[in-house]
Amino acid sequence: MTSRSLRKSTRDLFKRLCEEIPLPLPITLIAHTEEEAVGRHLLLTKGKRGPRHVIRLRPGMDEIVEHETLVHEYAHAMSFSYPGQMENAVWGIAYSEAYSVVFGDH
Repeated sequence: MTSRSLRKSTRDLFKRLCEEIPLPLPITLIAHTEEEAVGRHLLLTKGKRGPRHVIRLRPGMDEIVEHETLVHEYAHAMSFSYPGQMENAVWGIAYSEAYSVVFGDH
């Protein structure tokens, strides 16, 4: 599920990430304006829909910044359940994989 106030290209990239790197929990992309951060990953555990990831992006950013922030936050969702001490390393691998899906090999 995606928010209409984000660019179509960003919504399309989100769908592509979801198709090429599916997550074990549902994930939603929404626009937000109430925080200072340009993006944020949340894991919601309560509610009728059960546990799910939410990526919140600030609308109105430059397109490339919006895409890069989406990749960054999607990598957090990918690595969220890692229980070990190397969380940052796991996030880096997840980021690399998501980056490759969106921007190609680097």
